Amino acid sequence: MSATARTVSPARSLRAELFVNLAGTGWSALVQFACIPVYLAVLGAERYALIAFSASLQLALKALDLGVSHTANRELAARTTSGRTEGVRELLRTLEAAYACVGFVLGGALAAAAPLVATRWFGESALGPASVTQAVRLIGLFIAVQWPLSLYQSSLLGLGRATAMNGLAIASSTLAGGGSVLLLLAGRRSLVAVLAWQAAVAAAHTLAIAFVTHRSLAREARPARIRATALGEVRGTLTGVGAITLSLLLLLQADKLLASRLLPLADYGYYMLGATVSNGLGVLSAPVFNTLLPRLAALAVGNDATRLSAEFRRGTRLITLFVFPAMITAGVLAADLLRLWTHDAVSARHAAPPATLLLVGMGSASLLQLSMALQMATGRTRVGARINALLLVALLPLAWFASRSGAVGVAGAWAALLVLGAVAGGAAIYRQSLGAGGSRWLLGDVARPLAAMLGATLLAWPLLAAPASSALSALRLVVLGVVLTAVSAAVNGFRPSVLRGLLDPARVS
Repeated sequence: MSATARTVSPARSLRAELFVNLAGTGWSALVQFACIPVYLAVLGAERYALIAFSASLQLALKALDLGVSHTANRELAARTTSGRTEGVRELLRTLEAAYACVGFVLGGALAAAAPLVATRWFGESALGPASVTQAVRLIGLFIAVQWPLSLYQSSLLGLGRATAMNGLAIASSTLAGGGSVLLLLAGRRSLVAVLAWQAAVAAAHTLAIAFVTHRSLAREARPARIRATALGEVRGTLTGVGAITLSLLLLLQADKLLASRLLPLADYGYYMLGATVSNGLGVLSAPVFNTLLPRLAALAVGNDATRLSAEFRRGTRLITLFVFPAMITAGVLAADLLRLWTHDAVSARHAAPPATLLLVGMGSASLLQLSMALQMATGRTRVGARINALLLVALLPLAWFASRSGAVGVAGAWAALLVLGAVAGGAAIYRQSLGAGGSRWLLGDVARPLAAMLGATLLAWPLLAAPASSALSALRLVVLGVVLTAVSAAVNGFRPSVLRGLLDPARVS
């Protein structure tokens, strides 16, 4: 079967693809959430901080992707849909060769600099420089073997193979997390063993997804080979997409890296515990981005401004329905959530305040990501890249000053800048890409449901603030989340068939 024959229908692109992507990201997040309490209990806060540093560094270094994976997504989707499949194998082989070289350089550089990182980057630690150095070298190996992963994942999405991509992601996260827990519970209470196992699983995942991606490409007479001119064919797209992708990824990860430098290692561990909770919002926002980007791009190519605006506003309503209720629920009841999750009252008490602020920041980031999809679709990425860069520059001195208040200060500085970017930056991007209507979008689609959910939370505050047992804490988490989702649906005028109406490809109003 050719790649063209496998291209998904519009209905599948919006409805089925959204839930497939939700399943993949959701399962990976659940595995991570389930493993972290074991890491904390068996390894302690400082060793867990190094595992968290590995994940944070992996995300931060994705900024060096420079939008290449998103470009591959668009190019493969456009070429297979139009039947212009000649040269797709050369393009993928050229890109993967570049990715392999970059991964080798990044991993090798981190491994070589491990002694310096252990003694100069991290704060005070009881582990000792030798143990931290060994851990950092294994993190370098992990970075090297998993670096091409985003290229293959984006390529499979562009080829309409979201099910295969998410299936491999589910298998990999299960093996990495489940194997690590089994090693710890079996008596191998070693950070080195955990990091080595995760690097091995990452290498297997990369090889498997590379094989599936190549098998999914349309067959052609020309063999897969490296051709430098293939990069020139997508240079225009690479420049704009790369600028906005780089600036946003750096902005989203800069606080974690700054916290690792400005806070003691134990405090950084609690900060990353809160960051892990806030990153759970990405499980809900990333599928919206991945699903809407090709639809927005198709409408932008057709110069259908009315439907483009309606589709973007529908994406905003998806964010207010999926992301904002979770943001408010987890933020207000962060202490309950962390205590239920980690079974550690001390960790929950230290991590809850920064977690609340980081959740606000990540909720705002979901709107920035949706605006980024609009800019990628229209090709107007300059304003967004400048806004992200300004926020990033402002974060550096603000976080340093705020770090005097500990983890709460760093988290508060980052969250405040993300809110500013989502509000002021989002309105500016809407005006540039869609013309008039930015105020109506901001007030009607964002502020109105958000205000209603905050009002409902305020009314329930006496019950939410009261001390509660574990069972009651779990119950009020669930009830508050359901109530806030219903409030968001009601404010937006959704009928009981909210998902069917919202996800119907024929409905654009």
